[in-house]
Order: sequence, then structure tokens, then C-alpha cells
Amino acid sequence: METNEAAIARPAKRLIDQALIPLFGLTLFTSAGLLFWIQPLFAKMALPLLGGAPAVWNTAMMFFQGTLLLGYGYVHFVNLKLPPKWQVFLHLFIVAIALYSLPVAVQEGYDPGDAPVAGLVILFAMSIGLPFFAVSATAPLLQRWFARSGHRHAEDPYFLYGASNLGSILALLAFPFFLEPNLDLREQAIAWSAGVIVLLLLIALCTLLPGGKSASYCRPQPRAVTAHPGARNIWRERGLWIAFSFAPSSLLLGVTQHISTDVAAVPLLWVIPLTLYLLSFVVVFAQRPILPHEWVIRLQPYFLVLALVGVLFQGNSIWLSASVHLTILFLLALSCHGELVKHRPDVNRLTEFYLCMSVGGLLGGAFNVLAAPLLFDGIYEYGLAVVVAVALRPGVWGGSLRKYSLDMGLPLAILVLALTIHNLDLPPGLAEFKGYARVALFCVIGILVFGFKERPLRFALGIGAALAFFATTSTSGDFLSQSRSFFGVYRVKTSDDGLARQLYHGTTMHGAQLLAKPMALEPVSYYSRQGPLGQAFETIRGRRPDLRVGLVGLGVGASLCYSKPADQWTIFELDPLIVKIARDDNYFTFLRDCDRGKATNFLVGDARLQLNNVPSSSFDLMVLDAYSSDAVPLHLLTREALTLYRTKLAPGGILMFHVSNRYLHLDRVLSALVDDASMSALLLEHKPGADAPKHATASHWIAVAEQESDISALKNLGKWRSLEPSSLRPWTDGYSNIIRVLR
Repeated sequence: METNEAAIARPAKRLIDQALIPLFGLTLFTSAGLLFWIQPLFAKMALPLLGGAPAVWNTAMMFFQGTLLLGYGYVHFVNLKLPPKWQVFLHLFIVAIALYSLPVAVQEGYDPGDAPVAGLVILFAMSIGLPFFAVSATAPLLQRWFARSGHRHAEDPYFLYGASNLGSILALLAFPFFLEPNLDLREQAIAWSAGVIVLLLLIALCTLLPGGKSASYCRPQPRAVTAHPGARNIWRERGLWIAFSFAPSSLLLGVTQHISTDVAAVPLLWVIPLTLYLLSFVVVFAQRPILPHEWVIRLQPYFLVLALVGVLFQGNSIWLSASVHLTILFLLALSCHGELVKHRPDVNRLTEFYLCMSVGGLLGGAFNVLAAPLLFDGIYEYGLAVVVAVALRPGVWGGSLRKYSLDMGLPLAILVLALTIHNLDLPPGLAEFKGYARVALFCVIGILVFGFKERPLRFALGIGAALAFFATTSTSGDFLSQSRSFFGVYRVKTSDDGLARQLYHGTTMHGAQLLAKPMALEPVSYYSRQGPLGQAFETIRGRRPDLRVGLVGLGVGASLCYSKPADQWTIFELDPLIVKIARDDNYFTFLRDCDRGKATNFLVGDARLQLNNVPSSSFDLMVLDAYSSDAVPLHLLTREALTLYRTKLAPGGILMFHVSNRYLHLDRVLSALVDDASMSALLLEHKPGADAPKHATASHWIAVAEQESDISALKNLGKWRSLEPSSLRPWTDGYSNIIRVLR
């Protein structure tokens, strides 16, 4: 006969079982949300040290992936070496210790110096390493604990990983659209610290809920014994887990960098690929995926070939181009992560599985951030990641040496044949159809490659051949030189009319020089004499013939054409590669021919850090030309930055801000800052007139000075007007709101 205690215990156990998944899900959701909140939060805290560049975000992601690996390694170690009771005590202790380093803040006085990647990683480790480590280890540890709970889903707890990624997505979207516009960095740091305390309480509750005793809760449940795979099979499994994680991780960074470099560095556009990457985890780890993995694999070849056609016809459409690349990312992330789920092990090896996943993610990040800039002068790692991801699709890998030879040889033969046909000289009357012939060849390649879909290696190399054909025959890639640094890809090209040489950083032109000798030293693009910068030099030279000029942002050096023999110029440039390009007489000669006084001082590094070492009142004119790029260094547009600039400005001096930008209303930001500082400002939205030299372009500049009388003479030279009042809250090092200034 059933005792009263047993009768009472059964409903209690059912209640606990019903509460277990929501509790563990909430804890994992909170943990993942905290992880993805702190990543953009702390990256923004560190922004003044390195400036804005896609590679800064990539390096930050690499650090977080590395710390995630350490966290997963710790979980795997304690799972093997410590009894469950001690696992609970140890992890609660580590999370509690991490509270002592909160709220998070950048370590003061640390300068990354000449090694920005290593410097940024060290800075992050010193400032946030322990809290991030503690939070990152929570997800796999909790899933392992859930596997010991005796719950009916305990033998397959991987669905909880998908739930945790929902927290990641929510935090990722909340940061730019809710947290950043409403809270400054200090307030966010305090709120994040409160979140860690909540997480600590939730972890404790997870260990205590079943029966109120963590030790009994964590006791392993009896389970069926499965055959242990041999050593060879174990390493094969580990290799697959790493590969299935490596490819999407590299692909994520490659797509983000490619869109920022070759499509458009639209602010916040990086949120979309990362969201799709995380969403793929949510889909494939769900207990009932809305997109079954078999469908994804079956449809993958069709969508990939269609995406290749989309690449061909994307033209100048930013959103069509971005959509094509984002589709490729999501499709391949779904297939690789779906294979991860398909090959997931028994729960006894759960921590090993997540450790290998973390290794793959870290290797993908390291390849893109560390190796690719050294190996490639373009974003070629993107295409390589596509090929690797496609090769990992299930299919026929076995066969004879002949079949493997065909896997390698057929795609190569198709590429060579297509390039040979494309490079044939057409008769004079048919030359205009060269572009149509290229399209036809590309479509033929796509059809042939589609026939390779049953052989993963052959199909992957066929996709690679199609991408190589597109890149090799692309007329838009007709550059004189292409080089790459930590801060992006730079291309030098001759203008379409053949009259000028231009420097591009991604899709943004950063200066030009006319080729004809009489006009070669005439400043053009944004810097023409008829434009705002020329008028500013004319105005201030009327008061001070010999100038001390500070230039933030070198470009190709066109501004130096305003120099006189007795001038003293100090140039602040973040990227050493820009200085190297501007000094290369094969492309641009402004530095050689316009530096008439030979009194130019180059300070390479972050402008704010370098300005701290410059004496007060050093400049009569400061030209701040670091904002035209679509990845704007926000730390150069804050209250603290403006305060620094004005201390370096001599009495009666002028600050000239170049605010031409395709995506941001930077004039609104400066209006709020100028009003906050009680300074005076004028704006000129310049369009070149009929008398302007060739390749003089439209530009927007703002002149700022202590007194209105210092800049009032500009009104006699052009249509300068006062800035419109701004309702923006002044940006500071701790607060900015990019959403409110999007065009």
C-alpha cells in the first residue's frame, strides 16, 4: 500500500519537473543575455583606444570566443574531476568572486600601442576577463546539471542551448535599439552587474529546487550504458564538431567585413549577420525545428546557385547585395549547425561537445582576425569560408582515386575554360556584348556546379570556381593597388574618366589627385579651394599668415596643398598603412610636392591619445577629417573630445569638422555639443560650381570657434549658416545614440 508520504511526493515531483525546464531555461536565457550585452558594451568602452573599424569588433569577438573556450574548458575539467556537489560550490564561488570586479570598466592608463590586436585582447582580459569567464561557463555547466536531474528530457538537454541563444538575440537587439539610447555606459555597467547578481541567485535556485539539496540533485541518474567509441572515432567526432563550428564562425566575420568593406558600412548593419548566426542555433537546437535539417540540406544547392546569380545581378543596390550575402550566411550556418546537432554525443560527453564547438568558433575568429589580414589584401577569407561550409554538407565522400581526382579537377577545368573563353578577343562589332558573354558564362558555371551537389567536395570547389570567376572578371575590381591593414581594405584606382587617381576605404572615397601636371597640386574631392576648407584657410590666413595646423585624418594628403613655407603642420593618422599609401609617389604626390616647409610632424595612432601629449594652444586651425567614413569613430565626437580639441586651439583659432556622411546626420551631433560647450558654429553644405576643378565633390563642413567673431568672415565667402538647434542629448564617452542620427 502506498504511504501518505509517497502519495504527497508524487504531485510534488511533478510540480518540480514542470518548473525545472522554465527555471533552467530562464537561467540560461539570463546567462546568454548577459554575455551578449557585455560584448558591445565593453567594446564601446574601449573604443577611445582604437577608433572605429570593423576589425575592432572582430577582435573583440575573438577575445570573447577565446574566453568562452576557457570557460567551456573549465566546465569540462570540473565535470571530469569533481563530484557534482563540489561543482556547485566551485561555480557559485567563482561567480561570487567575479562580483568584486564589478561594475566593469576599462583599465585606466593602458595603451595598446603598436600591436592593436594583442593590445585590445590584453585590455579586455584585464578589465572584464573574470566576469565574462564566470558567466560564459554557466550554460554548459547548467545543461550538465540538468542531465543529472532525472527529468524526462534529461538525456537530451541540448534544446536548452537553443533557448539560451534567444537570450543572446534579445540582448544583441536591445543594446542598439533600447539600452544605448536610454542609458549611458556607467548606468549600463551597473545594470549588467545587477544582472550578474540575479544570475547567481538563479544558479543557486537551480541547484536547490529538486528536494532542496544540491548534492542529491546533482547525483547522476542511472542510464543505459552505450558503447564507447574507439580513439580514432573520438578524434574524428571532435574534428567534425570543430569544423562545423569553424566554418560558420569564419563566415560570420567574413560576411560582416565584406558588407562593411564592399557593400556599405551602414551603422548597426553588423547586428543583422550576428542575429542570423544566433538564430541558426535557435532553429537547429529546438526540439521540433521549424526548418527540418533534411529540408535545409536538400534546398541548399538551389539557394546557393540562386545566390550566385544574385551576386552577379546585385549591381549598385546596397540592400539587394546585402540580402544575397546574408542569405548565404544564414543558409550555411543552418546547414553546419544542423550537422552539429545531428552529430551531438550522449550527455556524458556534453561538456566535451561544447568545448570542441568553442575551439571551432575561436579558430574561425582567429583565422579572420589574425591570419587573413596577413595573408590576403582583400576579404578573400569570406569565399574560403563559403567553400569550407559547403564541403561540410552530407553527401558521397567515398570512392576511388579517380572520383577524388574528378572532385578536384572538374571545378578547376571549368574555371580555366570559362576564363579562357572570357579573355578571347571579340570581333570589333561584338565587343559591346562582352558583358553579356560574362553573364552567360557565369550562368553556365552555375548550372554545371549544381550537377555536383551529390559530391560535397566537388560541389564546394565548384562554388569556389564560380566565385573566383566572378572576382577575376569583375570590372569594378580594376584597381591599381589593393592593400589591407587592421583597419580595413584600401584600394587605389584611376577614375572612370581617367583624369584622377582615387583612394577608397571600402566603399568610401578618401581623396583624389588630378593627373594632369598643371592641376596635380590643386586640392580636389572634398578639399577644393572653392569649398569650405579653402574658405577656412583664406579666412584665417587673413589674420595669421603663418599657421600652426593640426590635421586629424590624412587621406591622400590633399589638405597639405594649403601649406606655406613657414607653416607648422601636425598630422594625426590612425592607420600606418594610410601614411604609406599617401607617401607612395606612384599613386599620390601631395606629401612630396605640397609639404613646402618640410615642417610636417606625423603622429601615428589614435588622435585623442596623441593629442594628450600636445601642448595647449598649439594650433591656429584644426582640421578634423575622420568622420566621412561610414564607420565613424564616435569617441572623436563627444563632449570630452571637444573639450580636448579646444584646449589645443590657440585664441581665435578655428575647428573645421568634415561631416560629409551618407548615413548619419553628424551636424545634429555637433549642434548639441557646440551648444553644450557654449561655442559658436557655422555649417556649409557645399556643391561645386561650374568654375570648380574636375573631381571637386560636394561636402559638408562645420566651423567651430570660441567666439562668433572668429568665424563670421566665412559668411562673406559662401553660404555659411548657423546650425539648427538639436534636441539630442550631447554625446559623451559614456553615451551616444546612433539611432537618432540615422538618415
